[in-house]
Amino acid sequence: MRRRNTLQIAFAVVMLHTVASSAFAIFSSSASFPKPDGYQIFQMQQGWWNGKLTWFIYTETNNIRFSQTHAAPFLYKDGPQQFVQNGVRYFFFNPYVNGLTLDYQLTSAVTPGDCPDAANPVGFVVNSNCNQAPIFSTSPTSDSTEFPYSGLWKAYFIKWRAGAQIVSLRSWADVLARVGTDLDISNVYGETAIDEDAGWVVIDAPILAVGPLGGPWYPASPCDPDNYRIKQGIVFNCNFKNETSTQSGSNSYYQNYTYTKLIALPTWFVFVANDITKKVKVAQVILPDIWDPDGPGTLADKLGATLAPGLQYMPESDTQRFLEIFKGADGSEAPLFQLPVLDQLPYTAATPPLAYYLPGRILPPCFNFSLYDPFSWRNQNYAYSAVTLHYLVNKVFTGDPLEDDCFRASVLDNSATIDLLADEGGLQLVRTGAVFNSPVVPPVFDYGFPYATIPWFGPTAKP
Repeated sequence: MRRRNTLQIAFAVVMLHTVASSAFAIFSSSASFPKPDGYQIFQMQQGWWNGKLTWFIYTETNNIRFSQTHAAPFLYKDGPQQFVQNGVRYFFFNPYVNGLTLDYQLTSAVTPGDCPDAANPVGFVVNSNCNQAPIFSTSPTSDSTEFPYSGLWKAYFIKWRAGAQIVSLRSWADVLARVGTDLDISNVYGETAIDEDAGWVVIDAPILAVGPLGGPWYPASPCDPDNYRIKQGIVFNCNFKNETSTQSGSNSYYQNYTYTKLIALPTWFVFVANDITKKVKVAQVILPDIWDPDGPGTLADKLGATLAPGLQYMPESDTQRFLEIFKGADGSEAPLFQLPVLDQLPYTAATPPLAYYLPGRILPPCFNFSLYDPFSWRNQNYAYSAVTLHYLVNKVFTGDPLEDDCFRASVLDNSATIDLLADEGGLQLVRTGAVFNSPVVPPVFDYGFPYATIPWFGPTAKP
């Protein structure tokens, strides 16, 4: 009897959210996972691996100073923008953000003792007279067992010694060959030796391409197995559509080498509740890196993501769950407007005015946006993690036709309700073994907020 009463209460709560979900789904481009809901534009940065150009984006870090001193990869444009690729117009929205998202759980990507680390070495030259790109120890095409690719990195700060002949470092082997003679490395900025007690700066920086850019985003050539292109990416081939451009009039195309470094990555809408207020939000995640124990041809390939075996070494206690509402026990599909659910979201205690969310931001010039930006060093949610464990959530029915029909059509929008139903036998949670690198990216919408219903996301008809 207790189980039945609990399930009835939970069903009632779930159904209250279903109406709002329906309105959101009708006007947005949301679709059943794994189909993406839209795209986000990122500025790739250059690094080196094994003598090859490497292109990556910063997303998150566990270090406040690193967050403050490194720019977020998003375009700094307010309001709806668009680009045209192969005759198809894509809309996107890139808000103002201030630095990298602070992710405290990334600290656990470096583990003490002989346990393998989820984070691999990356080197940053700190001498002020050097213009040196980061040096990565591995890449998506590497078969290294010492450094299995994960998209997570522990920072080594490299300092050339006085009198040393400074050269361009283009591989991790170049760095190690000169340690103790021409240069010193440390996990602490400005120091010259490793200090394990001081902790590590850990960075979430997925590698999206290896090899020279320019031209179409062709798959990696079999003639050069080290070259790489993430399958889910869309690049611009120097032809960029910007509705606000004044270079040659409105609605114009123009050539600019900068845009060969821009990439559109798919995003997925998710439900997530604020841990303090319990208010449900609609957030976006990207999924550039996935560890899929089933290997090629499975989830990583379906999403066009990079296979990242190093993610399996992230301690599970410092991850969160990516809950995909899958099927009912009778084989019925989830509602069309059912989004995956996360446990945690970056947030700040400050509450911005309504105008903060509007296109154009009609606010005084002196207004400090960064005070309200959770996607920066101001994130105050210590439980948030970009590394997520993939679960399938299956509905279990009671046999009562009315209850079962309501439950089959209901939307689950927060992990607390999912856990309650699972404890009472109403849901089955199945761990798939997949591990996602799934940073939450702005913007985040209030559940049912009108801004979320404008279909800016994803491809539309040809212009």
